Amino acid sequence: MVKPNISQQMTRARTIECLRHAKNFTQETMQNHWKLLMSTGIGDLTYVPESYLKDPPDFSMEGARTEAEATIYEAADELLAKTTARVEHIGGCTLIACCSLFNPVPSPTAVIVSKYKLRTDIKSYNLSGMVCSAGIAATDLAKLLLQVNENMHAMVVSAEVIGPNMYTGNDLGKIITNGVFRVGGAAILLSNKQLDRHSSKNELIHTIRTNTTRSDTSYRCIFREEDSQRNLKLDAEAPRMTLHRFGNLSSSTVWYELAYAEAKRRIKKGNRLAFGSGFKCSSVIWQAMKTVDQEKINPWFDEIDDFIAKLNLGPPPPYFEETRNGMVSETICSNAITSNQDRGTLELERNLKQDTEPPRMILYRFRSLSSSTVWYELAYATAKRRVKSRDHLWQITFGSGFKCSIVIWHSMEGIDQEKINTWLNEIDKFPVETTLVPTPY
Repeated sequence: MVKPNISQQMTRARTIECLRHAKNFTQETMQNHWKLLMSTGIGDLTYVPESYLKDPPDFSMEGARTEAEATIYEAADELLAKTTARVEHIGGCTLIACCSLFNPVPSPTAVIVSKYKLRTDIKSYNLSGMVCSAGIAATDLAKLLLQVNENMHAMVVSAEVIGPNMYTGNDLGKIITNGVFRVGGAAILLSNKQLDRHSSKNELIHTIRTNTTRSDTSYRCIFREEDSQRNLKLDAEAPRMTLHRFGNLSSSTVWYELAYAEAKRRIKKGNRLAFGSGFKCSSVIWQAMKTVDQEKINPWFDEIDDFIAKLNLGPPPPYFEETRNGMVSETICSNAITSNQDRGTLELERNLKQDTEPPRMILYRFRSLSSSTVWYELAYATAKRRVKSRDHLWQITFGSGFKCSIVIWHSMEGIDQEKINTWLNEIDKFPVETTLVPTPY
């Protein structure tokens, strides 16, 4: 796991100062940035790219490439040091890189092959646009490739480049990405070689992936586009608005979301409408018989035009109608991201009856690291010496689309505190209380 230089650490106050130097934000937007930072459980030890620290901030392609290379190289170097794997052995393997919001040419895998001079027979894959679920999706892809290729390694590198993706506009519903994502990356090495079994930490037991993208609502749940001033943004709307306005309505929530879409005049004749419910993503498909005009009898009717403008909150905490059925898991790693991290992880803890200290601490110490978040959480549990022999480790991620990816690992043996671990020199300081701080606005 990547742990950037201490010079890249960013307190909340310093974050506001850097945003102010961007000179694009109104006073109202700056106030809402402050509310976001002070009310989401973030700590003062997170890391940002060096391009953020320049005056003015550098959002260029060159700055993004520098950030990507630094993250990828550090993650790969640490992996090679921990596994004592030789580069020439990895050269004949599968290489998968995940970088959702930055897609340069040459690709991230090409950057790795060039840096480490890997062999010409390497099979490389780049995953993009999947955001937080990409790391586990890459693990699933690696598993499938290892099943059909004997005596092979698969290297998975997860990184996210946030430098050029800071939202510089003043749409208050879109600024949450500026407070959520921080710098980080990770790399893992999988093998189907029998000789590697005795030196492996975990055995991959099962993977599950759910994709609800055929639903228009799911497709747009996380959407990267330009606002009216041509500033790039990530957008999430109907489900978020419903839960903010009416709260969690259990089984009737999806009908309020449909009413929202109708009130916004987004239902056209022939559209297919998919409703997902619960942790298993059970769904029902409807087809619109006609274009729906704004109804007079609609819970959103009198307020749809000004509701979003008045709302200065981020997305709601996740809600799960169903729990794990019989899966015994001693450690859970999830990338749940909400406007109130404590509320979101407490929902996981209440509904899944599982300790969520690792997710809470990663969100406090490092914030969301996109597809690599779950690996930092597993490193936390390892540094705390909570991973015992024959334990089950459950990683669950949610990403754009809407996608849910799950991986179940089986601990091969009790893991002592590692010599190379992101948390090594500070693990005794955790856990900490993540009490929300009142804002001055």
